[in-house]
Amino acid sequence: MAFSYVISRSFFRVFCLMLAGLVAVAAVAGCGSEPEPAEVVSEAPVEAPSTDAPAVAAPQAKTDILDLEQPTEIFDSAPAGPTATRVVVAPAQGEPAPVVAAAEQPVAPEAAGQTTGTDSPPTAAALSYKDIGPDTTWGDVYNSFSDEEQECIRSQFGGVPIEPILETPFNLEAMTPLAAHTVVDCISEESAVQISLAETSRQLGGITEEEAACLEGLYEEIPISELTKAETGEPTQEAAMLKMSYALGLLGCLPRLADEAFAGATQGGGDGGTGGAFPEDPSRLWSFQTGGWVVTAPAVADGVVYAGSDDGALYALSAETGDMHWTFVTGDVIRSTPTVADGKVFFGSNDNHLYALDAATGAEQWRYDTGEWVQYSPTVSNGMVYLAAPSGGDRKVHGLNAATGEMVWTGEHPFPTGTQQTPAATGGKVYAPGSEYGQFFALNAATGETLWRAEVGGYVESAPTVIDGVVYLTVINQAYALNEATGEIIWSFNTEEFPARDFPALVVDGVYYLAPSNKVYALEAATGSELWSYESSMLSTAPVVAAGVLYGASEDAGQIFALDVATGEELWAETTGDSTINALTVADGTLYGELNDGQLIAADAGNGIPVWGFEKGGFSDVRGYTVKDGVVYSAGPNNSVYAHRAP
Repeated sequence: MAFSYVISRSFFRVFCLMLAGLVAVAAVAGCGSEPEPAEVVSEAPVEAPSTDAPAVAAPQAKTDILDLEQPTEIFDSAPAGPTATRVVVAPAQGEPAPVVAAAEQPVAPEAAGQTTGTDSPPTAAALSYKDIGPDTTWGDVYNSFSDEEQECIRSQFGGVPIEPILETPFNLEAMTPLAAHTVVDCISEESAVQISLAETSRQLGGITEEEAACLEGLYEEIPISELTKAETGEPTQEAAMLKMSYALGLLGCLPRLADEAFAGATQGGGDGGTGGAFPEDPSRLWSFQTGGWVVTAPAVADGVVYAGSDDGALYALSAETGDMHWTFVTGDVIRSTPTVADGKVFFGSNDNHLYALDAATGAEQWRYDTGEWVQYSPTVSNGMVYLAAPSGGDRKVHGLNAATGEMVWTGEHPFPTGTQQTPAATGGKVYAPGSEYGQFFALNAATGETLWRAEVGGYVESAPTVIDGVVYLTVINQAYALNEATGEIIWSFNTEEFPARDFPALVVDGVYYLAPSNKVYALEAATGSELWSYESSMLSTAPVVAAGVLYGASEDAGQIFALDVATGEELWAETTGDSTINALTVADGTLYGELNDGQLIAADAGNGIPVWGFEKGGFSDVRGYTVKDGVVYSAGPNNSVYAHRAP
């Protein structure tokens, strides 16, 4: 099974370069560098800039403002900027305004002057981004500043003549973040905004009035002076959040940045930082780039794709086009697949909070401090949210009001400590494994009261299945059927096989399928009697059943196989070579899975022959894709969310 490798970071490269120019010489020189653990920033490597794009110099202790033969050193620093916890943006609506091209006349030398330094200087009356064009020099811009602003800038240069710099053409390509901080400290915020708009217009070949107004509004919310401090100061969570909020706002004002980059990659117009462009893939509908790894599967509901990223943001995208509706920034990475219910989207973050947002707008409804990472998909049922969190020295099941986030009850029994485990809820009960060996509980979903406790033969690490008054549960190498009302054991089946996997109880059409080790068993669900067994080898992932066929994947044998559910007869088997397959699912006659080399594959469910493949990168035992309405939505560690037409 060999499939084309299709990863592109072309947008990521363009995005970093645009940031360098748009933040009035500050931006994110470290955009894409590996963050400290506490920061929420992109983990992708910085791509080498192309020859026609501005280069971003790395910050130094002593920094040159321009790339001259005799550099001028600037010594300055600043603390990190303030926190920004949430930003909601949307693409501009309506027809674009006429493009405003960069003017060719230099800036008029007139300027007003007042105080400088840490106080806010006055606006330079003559400075406008429309007046800064190809023939403008740094001297033209410098002359537009007030006397006090000019004096402040000269003082920052320590008496070194700046005339050679003033004779050079105006651009921000060679200016570094520390130098930017020095200049921004001296000039008014309004002047900094106009310089940023001019550089944006220069790089994009002009910006519309609508885009300029949007950017000016963004800089009112996130001042350029704060961005430069966030970039040049000590790395902090607050600084990372501020830069992320700015990046998301930038995409809202200039959505064509993403559109143009992805269009170039799709048409073979750029190398994407991988040495080759996206190959032709007629099945690919769209791609969306985030600022960090996207590890878990996107959730899809009502035409919207919800995906959490290691950049700490949850994104809401159009399922049809990939356009961003809104985004919400948390305080750490998001490894929780969202749950969408009752007009809300529920998800967790490694900032120890469970969030509920308005699914349509991204507006925060409430957040709940769990005291630990939340990396599971929240359980939502009948107006309640169920989760496990520390309480009274132990980790216990909590029941929250889904509308308000208020804690309604806390269970009395300790819950296992795994941060990806979550209780199951159905039929007015919450089912929860105990942290002690052999304990399994049923709780009243409304009150948290313990209704019954079952004694089973091991630690419970899988989800139960409840059908027709019976709770089916897999515990390591054993299958159990429990009375839903009392917890009494109706029957049990022990394979006595080791080592063993305890996949969630799979019960379909009156048959319980158990696959703990080197065999797949079919048990009569009513009695536990063995109907048939199939000799395989250790399964790498939970089997699935569809249309009278059981599909499994064997790690040791390196194959996927299909069995007739009535007889256990092998219908077909296909080799996967040295690859291990994970996360099987069947939809519309197609079998999907993920290989441990990062490929998402699809095979004809009737014969196992591969029909499609996509190398999204990365692999884990957590599902990284969702199939919905004939579209495959996937995510990967190359910071992207993808949509492909199902084969």
